[in-house]
Amino acid sequence: MKELLFALSRADGVAGQRGAAKVILGLLPACARGEIDPLGGVRAVMGEGETTILLAAHLDQVGLTVTHITKEGFLQAAKTGSPDVRALPGNLLTVHGKRAVPAVVCATPPHLSKKDEPFPSFDQLYLDTGLPAEEVKQLIFPGDRVTYDMDPAELENGLCTGRSFDDRAGCAVLLETAKRLANEKLPCRVVFAFTAMEELGCQGAKIAGFAEQPDQALAVDVSFGDYEGVPAHQCGKLGEGPMIGVAPVLDRGITQRLIALAKREKLPYQLEGMGGKTSTDADAITVAGRGVPSGLVSIPLRNMHSPVEVLDEKDLESCCRLFCAYLLEGGRRCD
Repeated sequence: MKELLFALSRADGVAGQRGAAKVILGLLPACARGEIDPLGGVRAVMGEGETTILLAAHLDQVGLTVTHITKEGFLQAAKTGSPDVRALPGNLLTVHGKRAVPAVVCATPPHLSKKDEPFPSFDQLYLDTGLPAEEVKQLIFPGDRVTYDMDPAELENGLCTGRSFDDRAGCAVLLETAKRLANEKLPCRVVFAFTAMEELGCQGAKIAGFAEQPDQALAVDVSFGDYEGVPAHQCGKLGEGPMIGVAPVLDRGITQRLIALAKREKLPYQLEGMGGKTSTDADAITVAGRGVPSGLVSIPLRNMHSPVEVLDEKDLESCCRLFCAYLLEGGRRCD
């Protein structure tokens, strides 16, 4: 699954870009009937039956959108989603203009910074392509997307790092689940939804839920992984299993069934308690059309919305096995 995750991580897919959608479409098993929807998401169908279960993971990544070109040829940009501004200065980016143009985020040398000067606000950041202003204005226009330029890599102890693991990790889980179930006789109709524009308000999940009107749904996203300096009670531990969401907006019967299946299959899992909404696609799918009972499973992730997100491949494997077990019994919910 690591190779699958890395292939997805390398695909560009800020809201409005369709590179990631095309990659996902090409990775689906032959038996999955897939297509790109009007917002740039992908939906694929496997199996038949009276019950329809929607599995959702968002394919869009955080990034920037060019808003202005200065007379000197530097770029200003707006956040598309919510990239970690602290991770931008000094980083290499790609501007998707008429061609891919490398750029760096300008960083004021410490020698020229005032002592204890606050971190610059986002509107004080400029992108430098190295090109003269005239050439910049021929290649790049307001509205062009900007992505982190970072190849995924392996760390020690089974950990991986890279960009856009939020939520290409979830997309990898869905693709691997579809692959493992390709030769199984499913007792239900399964819709794999790789949704667009989650980072802008879950628009893709809204149309997927409305268009399919499933009987139930499972979303897979990422959540906060443990590391130094963050509240332990708000985080999951990397390598100790996916985090099963428990929240008022989520269906209790689905949540309890996921827990029961994890125990039956001897899969590691963690619980993630939330007091209301989940800030994931599950929120939008739950209220689509006549309403959809939904569950949520999340992958613990460090350094969210940065170019060096970190996760444990074992958590993806456990999530995939949990989804396979759930679908093979047709999405039976606990009372």
